Amino acid sequence: MVRAMHAALLATPIFRHAVLTLLTATLFLTSTASRASAQGSLPTLLSVTRTSAAILEAGGAITYTVSFRPGDTPVEFISIGLTDAAGTLRTLALDPRSASSEAMLSTASRRAWLDGAYTVSYVSLIDRDREIIYRSNGTISVSPPLAGAPTSHSLGFSAQGFQLTGGVTTPALPTLTSLVRTTAAVIAPGGPATYVLNYAHGSSIVNFIAIGLTDAAGFERRFGGNGVASGSTLSVASDSTWLSGPYAIAYVLLIDESGRQTFYRGDGTITSAPTLAGAPTTHGLNLAALGFQLSSTPGVIAPVITAQPMSLRAAAGSTASFSVTASGTAPLSYQWMRNGMVFPGATNATLSMSGIGSGSTDVFSVLVTNSAGFAKSDSVALSVTAPANPARLINLSVRTSLPPNDSFTLGFVVRGGSKPMLIRAAGPTLAQFGISDAHADPRLELFSGSAKSGDNDNWIDDPARGAQFATVGAFPFASNSSKDAALYVPELAAGNSSVRISGVGSTSGVVLAELYETTPAAEVTSVTPRLVNVSILKQFDSGLTAGIVVGGTGNKVVLVRAVGPSLASFGISDGLPDPLLRLRSASGVVIASNDNWEARDATLMSSVGAFALPPGSKDAALLRTLGPGAYTLEVAANTSVVGQTLLEVYEIP
Repeated sequence: MVRAMHAALLATPIFRHAVLTLLTATLFLTSTASRASAQGSLPTLLSVTRTSAAILEAGGAITYTVSFRPGDTPVEFISIGLTDAAGTLRTLALDPRSASSEAMLSTASRRAWLDGAYTVSYVSLIDRDREIIYRSNGTISVSPPLAGAPTSHSLGFSAQGFQLTGGVTTPALPTLTSLVRTTAAVIAPGGPATYVLNYAHGSSIVNFIAIGLTDAAGFERRFGGNGVASGSTLSVASDSTWLSGPYAIAYVLLIDESGRQTFYRGDGTITSAPTLAGAPTTHGLNLAALGFQLSSTPGVIAPVITAQPMSLRAAAGSTASFSVTASGTAPLSYQWMRNGMVFPGATNATLSMSGIGSGSTDVFSVLVTNSAGFAKSDSVALSVTAPANPARLINLSVRTSLPPNDSFTLGFVVRGGSKPMLIRAAGPTLAQFGISDAHADPRLELFSGSAKSGDNDNWIDDPARGAQFATVGAFPFASNSSKDAALYVPELAAGNSSVRISGVGSTSGVVLAELYETTPAAEVTSVTPRLVNVSILKQFDSGLTAGIVVGGTGNKVVLVRAVGPSLASFGISDGLPDPLLRLRSASGVVIASNDNWEARDATLMSSVGAFALPPGSKDAALLRTLGPGAYTLEVAANTSVVGQTLLEVYEIP
């Protein structure tokens, strides 16, 4: 994979480098809630810390770490409630039975979520006997109640919220425009009741529709389902178990992909859960006139859940299944919910999911319905453990021409501790790939900060170093005595490092500079030190191209920047005036591009230690989720003026 990328790299040099350290900020909050009375001690929430970014792109992961002190019995379930500006509640949940005092809760946001501020409204701890809820207003509630239990706390949840960007900007409820009964006003036993329904989507797409009927005894019958398009015909067949007499339209229910339920009720009111400020509360549809009479029959048996689904813990990439068993008059319909929202296509008694994502906890429940009513299952959690070999940056390479008496520099940052690194400057060996003007004798120098910490001129055959080449997928050098350069550092200290590539004497030609992290995949965990930033600064003449490789399993979110005009703040007056940035897959397909960066990314840039870009500058930046593989980064010019360009790649935690 690494070798295939080298052939795609272009050239042209001169480099000065500025490496920036990744900033992280974590706020620890201390609970002052006291222990419960002698009747039994409750678990105590000690702190809740957001470990994901303070500004989050819709679709990104939200992660919190919860620290707690168990009471008399272990904590068996933890959940966090997040509320947006419109009052919509989102829940992160975890079954932490393997965690005695700390647990991580994570979920993926969605494009249908509302832009703006999200606040932590509560944290819930459940042990064998009780649920203890720490609310944002400083109160504590215990259910069932326990004499002497604490009633207040001083945890500042307000500091743990975040801003969401890229989601829905103007929330609106879906609109029911018409409902027409197309069957007779009096239905014979066994006959159907049929309706044609029309609606308009709100700010989120409607993906579940239901009509609720009530009989003379107040018994509800609901029918409808997933994916009902506007203008569809909905029909329910009566049978000998239905109660004779009048049936009225109790409501029409529209559920959108954000999970909000909107009821158009027979009394002319509109209600939504969660509520939406400023939304209409009444409608002009005459639903009361759309009922019917059923000539004669008693009631049907509504669903009853006889075997609840159970919480699961599964490894990332595996298959997980939930099942439910229910009784009631057939036919029974099933609809699974994921984190409170309809899970499209999950309409069987068993829900099976393959290739599940890593490092997250989702909450599932199922709605079982028939013509007599519905039953909702318990909510259960699917806890997904992170893979042993998580996705990460493992390689940076750039091919460029190196004139006589010149040099260029690559920069990188290691975080989390010391890390083994392999650094190469290939010159003579490039001839075997058909490069006629390969550099005759490149040299490399390694710097930790401003202090020189290592160098190499001619690599000379070294069995240990050669073995490292094969381990990371690097091509072998042409011979034992070739004048290519290589340096293996078994424990490179955490922090900023740079590599200066130059030629010996007046030699010149094409050189391929490469950085590899060499930790064996089997030894990589979520806490293994890793590369968090790589960068290149070079003169732009006809283009700048570099390659990166994402290794491991799962996906990695990266921030890529092409900085030109903003280099002036570092004393570089000849920065490229208007860079254009492209990201290509290993097959050469452009998968993302950007001309001018967007202001909403400024906070994210700051959070990973990238220097600020002036508002309105013509620098380029893009954010992308990448799976394992090789990728090519290209910088082009939007004008005929050339100059220096800083190309940077940051991993997003």
